[in-house]
Amino acid sequence: MDKRRILFIETGLTSGGSWHSLNGLIMNNRNIGFLIDIAVFIENDFTNSWREKGFNVYLLETNNFLSPQHLVSRILNKLLKITNKNTWKNIFFIFIYKLKYRLEIQSLSHILSTNQYSLIIANVNPERDLFAIISSIRYSAKSICFIRSNRTLYLNSKILKYLNENVNLFICNSNFTLKYWQQLGISVDKSIVIYNTFNLCSINSKTLNRIKDNHFIKDNYIVISIANFSDAKGHAFLIDAFNEVVKLTERIQLILVGEGPLFEPIQQKVKKINLEKRVHFLGYSNAAFELLSKADLLVVPSKNEAFGRVIVEGFSLKKPIIASNVGGIPELITHRKNGIMVNYGDISGLKDSILEIYNNKELGYKIANEGYQFYLSNFSNDTQLKIFIQNIKEIIDKK
Repeated sequence: MDKRRILFIETGLTSGGSWHSLNGLIMNNRNIGFLIDIAVFIENDFTNSWREKGFNVYLLETNNFLSPQHLVSRILNKLLKITNKNTWKNIFFIFIYKLKYRLEIQSLSHILSTNQYSLIIANVNPERDLFAIISSIRYSAKSICFIRSNRTLYLNSKILKYLNENVNLFICNSNFTLKYWQQLGISVDKSIVIYNTFNLCSINSKTLNRIKDNHFIKDNYIVISIANFSDAKGHAFLIDAFNEVVKLTERIQLILVGEGPLFEPIQQKVKKINLEKRVHFLGYSNAAFELLSKADLLVVPSKNEAFGRVIVEGFSLKKPIIASNVGGIPELITHRKNGIMVNYGDISGLKDSILEIYNNKELGYKIANEGYQFYLSNFSNDTQLKIFIQNIKEIIDKK
């Protein structure tokens, strides 16, 4: 194994898509061939698994990502917004940013000062992970930023110039994300697309047997959605459509897997329209893959989606899929070939699509099989991983 060391930084606060994508890379470590450490803000099943596999996992300190914002933090937020509007004051923005994120920068700097890293890889997006880029510069470490999200708050041309000058490579998870960020101003020469790496395991029969059967009522058709409960994931849109579906058929259930800030508001919405017996909230589950394997239909009702990794997981399990025609999803789904796409917010269109798959089993089998073939051709081999390894080696070896 190459003795050079890489530090991955994961700033996600729920065990969502970025964590799964990082896990796909880490569990392929034998193929990557470098020593790998990981720095995170939270402990979860992934961190426990990584430690069991012998990886060093560091818990970063934070005042900004987890805790409610105190008075000083709110004041610094306002100053960030003021300096962000005046691009000539970018030096003040960086100064204030360092003040606001001083604990995160100090915590990461301590790790960097005690280890000699050839490369730092930030795993979410360059704005969210800006504190990591600032820290890497201090220790002359090369850096890569994955861009798995299109959400931004502070970006302006000066900050983008700062990122372009100090980040060695931006890796986008879809062509949509690439175009979006290049339009914002990231370097065309330094940005590429590498689709998410997948580490899809076989179904765990023990886990499958532990799944409560009352969520999967016999002879009922099971629709499932697996996503963080945030505005971007479109749960309210799905509930509105499903409310119309249940008026036309009795033997259908909806299972929602995930957690997030809109969990309780969506629960209240379901209660208000008397769908509690038809909609089941499972919260976060480390058995999401097994749950998906027991469902009949996967729905991805997103308002905004940079990639849509759950779609690929659905492909791998030969599940018919309905998804919003947004973001990077059209790169995965060809309408009525390996899935069905609907316009976000088209309640009638989503209702009709669910009922069509429910009533037309032959169509469901057809698009599910096409999805599986798409998965085999694009995601089940080491193609994306090989591209990733080639790029990190070129960056590390470049003088």
